[in-house]
Amino acid sequence: MSERENKYIERLIDSVMKDAPTERPSFDFTSSIMSKVESLSKSQTTVYQPLISKTVWGFLLVSAICLILFFAFGQPQSESWFTFDYSSLNLKVSQILGGINPSNATFYGLLLLAIMLLVQIPILKRYFDSRLEF
Repeated sequence: MSERENKYIERLIDSVMKDAPTERPSFDFTSSIMSKVESLSKSQTTVYQPLISKTVWGFLLVSAICLILFFAFGQPQSESWFTFDYSSLNLKVSQILGGINPSNATFYGLLLLAIMLLVQIPILKRYFDSRLEF
């Protein structure tokens, strides 16, 4: 816009503002707005509800402890520090995989991957929660 147009717009705005009456809010304007804000903050839409309930977390914890106890005490001890006997399960892994027998390295790799995921998920959750806080 040119400088002449800017001056024209400024004069027009000044003349409109001189003619416009000033408005004042009512005496209880602040208190009425604050009461509306307080009622909104107590609504059900802002209440935190976890995705996984405490009963489900309890069930998962009990299941994990049972699995650990089963593998620690349910199998006979062998020469290595950790063994996983597929025959102790009712499912035959080789039948499911079509005759492929996974090696111990594959099993340990998948176990390490699961442990890393279980460690990284809480760390990432804490990181993103801190970024979203105001």
